[in-house]
Amino acid sequence: MAKKRDTAGFKSTKSGKRLAKDPSRPKKPMTSYLFFMQEHRPALAEANPGLSVASLAPLLAEKWRALNNRERSKYEKKADADKNRFDAAMKTYVPSEDYLAAKEQFKRAKKGKGMPALLSEEEVERQAQMEAEIKSLKKELAEAQKQIVKQDKQIEKYGHKEAKAAEKAEKDAEKKALKAEKDAEKRAVKAAKMALKKAAAVKAAAALKAKKALAKAAAKAAAKAAKAAAKAAAKPKVKAVETTKAAAKAAAPAKRKAPGGNDFKSCLDWTTNLVGDGGSKMTAAMKKVYLEEGQNGLAKFLADKYRKENPAASPSKVARKR
Repeated sequence: MAKKRDTAGFKSTKSGKRLAKDPSRPKKPMTSYLFFMQEHRPALAEANPGLSVASLAPLLAEKWRALNNRERSKYEKKADADKNRFDAAMKTYVPSEDYLAAKEQFKRAKKGKGMPALLSEEEVERQAQMEAEIKSLKKELAEAQKQIVKQDKQIEKYGHKEAKAAEKAEKDAEKKALKAEKDAEKRAVKAAKMALKKAAAVKAAAALKAKKALAKAAAKAAAKAAKAAAKAAAKPKVKAVETTKAAAKAAAPAKRKAPGGNDFKSCLDWTTNLVGDGGSKMTAAMKKVYLEEGQNGLAKFLADKYRKENPAASPSKVARKR
């Protein structure tokens, strides 16, 4: 059986198409699905003896799809940690000079300057079989991953829809609460305005009532004053007639005949003419005497005035009357 030739201590791959990886290079990080497969493949293979690796792939993919987000997070955390490990290691990784030299030598050999030895027929057949299995496994694995990605997208889509629906419901509830608060505030303001309006109306009605009462009282007082004034104005008119008679009696009590006729009638006519109808011709002096001394005082005033202006009247009888 032919063996592949080493190239400066580094072997080529089985196909002989490329140089094997640098052993000192950090191992690439595993995905969450690979961590899941690593954990569950032994138990699944033990439960299903006789199944090939390619046949176990769909079963592992189905079990992976059945996991919920909480169960998947365990493997996602492992994948994140492995990626952080790889990133940190790659920052300090430097390929060795031997590996770089072997890589360059392999490139030259691949161009025809000393290709690695060919594989034997048995190795070629085995390699072809293995490559076919690997191809089939990769195809199934790609299909399973495609289904997983599709399912994840659906879960994310529906989860996003539910989140949006919940967010919308929350916003609608906030809007409804805000509207209810504004409506309550409007009703309170309206009620306050109505109360103020009602209070103003009550106050205006009370003021109007008080004003009417005052007006009524004022009108009543004015009517009473007018009545009293009318009564007071009418009183001198009545008294004027009585006063003229009293003055005539005082001036001519015996009703004797005088050269000009009846003294009483002459005195009555004279005082009536002097005072006027209802006292309309009363002078200020007459009014003053009447107000200060009354009817008798005014009658005496008029009698004296009559005697002064009519000396023909009998003094003895007048004196007797007094």
